[in-house]
Amino acid sequence: DTLTIPTVVRPSCPTFRCLEAVYWAVLKHTCLRSESQYAMLESVVTEYLETLNKNWSLFGILEFARSKSNPKLSVATIDKFKDDMYKILKRYQDKCNVHVNAKNKASKILSNFESSFSTAEVKQFIKDLEYNEEARINVTSTYTATVLR
Repeated sequence: DTLTIPTVVRPSCPTFRCLEAVYWAVLKHTCLRSESQYAMLESVVTEYLETLNKNWSLFGILEFARSKSNPKLSVATIDKFKDDMYKILKRYQDKCNVHVNAKNKASKILSNFESSFSTAEVKQFIKDLEYNEEARINVTSTYTATVLR
């Protein structure tokens, strides 16, 4: 599938098309998952679970991860983030050296993990990610078009 910049900001010059191709290649590369991203996510989720919080939730983990900006959350990576978060919570729940309350809270999050991703809060969170990505792409595209003039 091809990703394109809206026609309104796309000049017809070949140089711009070349830059557009490079831009999308870089963007796709940054969205790829690596072990270091998994490790960063694991540290963020673990930090969240080790904080004193009465209302732990999946949405809370998402907000906490976004505030840490590590790993970069995006609409393109949210499904992988979801899979990784499930694995991390499962491993955290099965650890021996974790406080019972923390294990119970991880179990609670896991018990309604799938349905939590369907809540209005999480859907709005994903819409916000999408809006921020589109805004960033439009700013970058407009800037590139301006520079090429």
